[in-house]
Amino acid sequence: MKRLERTSSLARVGVVLLVVGCGLGCGGSGPSQAEAPKPNLDDKPPQVGAADTGGASAEAMAALEAAEAKNWPDAKAKADAVLLKNPKDAVAHYARGIVAEDADKDLDAAEKHYKAALESDPKLVGASIFLSALYIKREKWDDAAKVARAGLEHAKGTYELHLHLALALHGKGDHALAAKAYANAVTLRPDDGKLRFDHGEELLEAGEKDAAAKAFKGAIAKAKGDSSLIALSGLKLKEVGDLPGCVAAMDQAIAAKASGAFYTERALCKHAAKDVDGARNDLDEAIKIEASSKNHFYAAKFAEDAGDKKACKAHYEQAAKLAAAAKPGTKVEEEAKKGAARCK
Repeated sequence: MKRLERTSSLARVGVVLLVVGCGLGCGGSGPSQAEAPKPNLDDKPPQVGAADTGGASAEAMAALEAAEAKNWPDAKAKADAVLLKNPKDAVAHYARGIVAEDADKDLDAAEKHYKAALESDPKLVGASIFLSALYIKREKWDDAAKVARAGLEHAKGTYELHLHLALALHGKGDHALAAKAYANAVTLRPDDGKLRFDHGEELLEAGEKDAAAKAFKGAIAKAKGDSSLIALSGLKLKEVGDLPGCVAAMDQAIAAKASGAFYTERALCKHAAKDVDGARNDLDEAIKIEASSKNHFYAAKFAEDAGDKKACKAHYEQAAKLAAAAKPGTKVEEEAKKGAARCK
């Protein structure tokens, strides 16, 4: 029989590398920024099984199975029929909560039914998962943490509850405890590179740079060819001061996908490591793929650092031209023109 649990996709898995800004030249706060993965609350249907329902009635199980199949009218009718006979039936409340949340989009009703399910049966793990996820959606961090912790008292090996606890603690700003919850989730899903990345970010926010670097390297090792995850982890290694690790990560990302953004980021890592020639070569490759004002601006700055006035002037002029074509009067255009004047 299937276990009564929900396969959650709450982990911050939408990894997208966005290389933006050109330091002061683009008006950004630094040379490069990347958008971190965001939570995805579009959970998959629950998996159900009589073994996890404490001997639930056939009628209640039928309601839950209908909810799993997204047969909303049938699930609602069957759950309501059970609750008419027994207003405290935990599984029927659980099924009714799923219908309220996923079909009716009535989060208040869903919360009421999930809470009723857990009041009747605190060991109903699926209800703990759904209710904690619902509280995370609503940014009720204390409630989410409380529900996740209560669920873990009965099911310590439930990955989703460790994950939801981590997200709730993150929402509260308790990064040290959130990092511990992520560590427990990683123990249960050791091959999940994106989860390892999330753990690293939490460690970084907790001020544990060495542990964060280890987590980001673990994310790279488990990335399974996901070039964006590898590159984003590389940027985080740069953030903690591991420039060789950043370059090595970008090597892997480029091997998986020859993206202009990845060449740009590797150039920035190399430049920070004082490898000016290597950085310039990478910018040349980036410009071949994406001849943007940003890449020309970086190339100009690196040429300026190397004392190559001819290349410096040419790249600044091209950066100004492209910036003006996109939107006249930007800070990029202004700074590029100033740079071109310096390189005469």
